[in-house]
Amino acid sequence: MSSENAQYWQLAGIQHAIFMRIFPSLRHGLVGPISIARMSTSIVRKLLTKEGQPGIAEQVARIDQQLQEAVLAIRALQSWEPAANELANPLDLIQQGLQIMTTPFAMSQIEVSLEDDWASSLPTTPVAQRAFLYAWLGVLCHCQDSIKGQAVLSITASLPQANPGLVITLPETVTTDAPAINGPGLLIDQDALHILALHAGWTMQYGHRQLSFTWA
Repeated sequence: MSSENAQYWQLAGIQHAIFMRIFPSLRHGLVGPISIARMSTSIVRKLLTKEGQPGIAEQVARIDQQLQEAVLAIRALQSWEPAANELANPLDLIQQGLQIMTTPFAMSQIEVSLEDDWASSLPTTPVAQRAFLYAWLGVLCHCQDSIKGQAVLSITASLPQANPGLVITLPETVTTDAPAINGPGLLIDQDALHILALHAGWTMQYGHRQLSFTWA
């Protein structure tokens, strides 16, 4: 196997591990609108049995909206395909990554403290959606793997004199160079983060209880 092909498989393996970790959240987002639409159809059936059929138009419109949301969510899955090359606002991708990790963080008793004006100093120039999102999810998965027990993860913008980016501060009980505590398995360590960041065009720095990254 050539060196270039080996690097591709290494990147693909890390991305696959991340996707498998977040897949339950993606699946829940797809099933949600469809489940609500099914409940709405039950309401419509009951309305059809009543004289005058009140509320039919409203319920049908609601079902249509719910199915439209489901279709859009399913179409959005194409952004995860290896050949996907869409561009997106990095701020939107940061929010998307946090939303995807809501359930995994909750199960690990991790809360996220996001600075109020975190986006004010960050560039909004479109970035490669797939590479950026995987790198960002890699950072969040790395934090999950490095934290034991209930904790608060602090996310702030870089200092004014630094390049625009984000700084992630972990609880005092861990450091970014500590071994992952969740046991052996597909853990996202610093080596994995380096590969993801390189693919996304990021610059990453590691410090005591902190990691930071910039992309412009």
